[in-house]
Amino acid sequence: AIVVISLVVYAYGLLLYVEDGPDTGEEGDIEITVEGYQFGWEFLYPNGHSKMNELVVPADKRIDLAVTSRDVWHNFGSSELRIKSDAIPGETSETWFSVSSDEVEAQGGEATFRVECFELCGSGHSAMKGQITVLPQDEWEEWYANTEGDSESASVEDADPASDTSRVTGAAIGGVGA
Repeated sequence: AIVVISLVVYAYGLLLYVEDGPDTGEEGDIEITVEGYQFGWEFLYPNGHSKMNELVVPADKRIDLAVTSRDVWHNFGSSELRIKSDAIPGETSETWFSVSSDEVEAQGGEATFRVECFELCGSGHSAMKGQITVLPQDEWEEWYANTEGDSESASVEDADPASDTSRVTGAAIGGVGA
């Protein structure tokens, strides 16, 4: 009984660490909003900069992600970084990750990791890919300083017309009434 109780307490402690992450203090965390849409990702930084399908972050920092969606259910994740979080319209889920500078140096000064949607979200689901680029701290600070007032954003006009389901739905409804 003592062994079982010890294992339960140890596992619970690990669970709390995984959910909350390491305590880095107020200055150490970077909070980025991730918004899924059909069929891509938008990353919104604290300075108002937004970037499509590429999340650029510094090494050796805890990155807090607030994940949501603007249209249908998605699931933001990177298998290589072991992160995965639901993106549900009207709700925000939180997750975190960190990449060590040793890992960045091992990949030649800049590390990239694939981002995917792990929730079947429509006909363009398989093309819903992005990447996380991890830079050394000094390079990231220079990149971030140059992003003031610069942003990309996705709109309905940018969507691939072949994947636009609203026309198909409208045609089907129009055909029924005719």
